Amino acid sequence: MELANSAFNVTLKYCDDHKDTLVVLLSDNGDINLYHAIINLANDEFLERAPYLFNTTRAEIQKIPLYKFFQTLYVDSIIRLLLFWLNHRSTMSIDDVKYLAGLIQTKSNIQLMKSLAN
Repeated sequence: MELANSAFNVTLKYCDDHKDTLVVLLSDNGDINLYHAIINLANDEFLERAPYLFNTTRAEIQKIPLYKFFQTLYVDSIIRLLLFWLNHRSTMSIDDVKYLAGLIQTKSNIQLMKSLAN
């Protein structure tokens, strides 16, 4: 888990250091190929970690539609969180992103909305 935290911190630092460029490249009029490359990279990363999370193999995960559905939800949520942060940097800190990423990974959407409402 420490390696995952370290990798996420590096990703956040990179996004922070290159925020102006990333906002343009990942905007609606930006580079769709870059966006797809980020999705592919995030999916590969998910498949590397998933065997540890689900106590199974990568091959098994790729065969089961429910895992693929969860993978899509998870990867999309994290990428959308990073994009949201890049566009709302004046109101969100890196610590806010880490906190929300932790919630996304451990709570259902309903639980997440309830915890944010309080």
